Amino acid sequence: MLLQSWGFEALQACDAAEASQIVDHQDPDIVITDVVMPEVSGLELLQNLKAGDPHRPVLIITAQGSIDMAVQAMKQGARDFLTKPLTDLPKLKALLDDAERELELRRKAKRLSLRVESEGGLSDFVGASKIIREVFELIENVAARDVSVMITGESGTGKELVARNIHRLSRRESKPFVAINAAALPESLIESELFGHERGAFTGAVTTRQGCFEQANGGTLLIDEIAEMPMSLQPK
Repeated sequence: MLLQSWGFEALQACDAAEASQIVDHQDPDIVITDVVMPEVSGLELLQNLKAGDPHRPVLIITAQGSIDMAVQAMKQGARDFLTKPLTDLPKLKALLDDAERELELRRKAKRLSLRVESEGGLSDFVGASKIIREVFELIENVAARDVSVMITGESGTGKELVARNIHRLSRRESKPFVAINAAALPESLIESELFGHERGAFTGAVTTRQGCFEQANGGTLLIDEIAEMPMSLQPK
């Protein structure tokens, strides 16, 4: 596939509904959409995308007869548009590269903002020692990756603060940050807290309840004191 040959990971959607699901679950950096689609138009999809993340670059593809719609889309926040048939591949490559550079600049700006605040004593971190600076570097590096993170340290050293700053600097920033303390919940309730339950699933379950994993979908879930979680739940 062309985009993959350029080094991009491509996800495909047949319509706006499927595209919205992909955005919610995969959180792509850039979206390319046709302006004319069945049921929900590209303009409506653009509005929804910008409402969720105003900084996400959106490229519009349009037929010659819908240039006015493409211009309208740019007024609503689209980065640029290309016309069908899509033969100007150098322009598409240039637009994608420019969008990627802008995204990286935004990430660097956020990382720099955290460092400046911390060095100036304006953030929740206290200290500017070599060790603290190494923690800042580690937060920056981890935030740029799509991985699970184990944060260790004695009580009161700021493990949740580290988790929140990793979330704030990541591309999940606009999604929920949910924290749960495994040591503070009785064993009989922790599975329900994590995974949710349906109404009537057990005595006292009078309503359907979302679990923490579902609440944090697309964002970050911090399980504090995870070592206190029952062994029967840890494989899940």
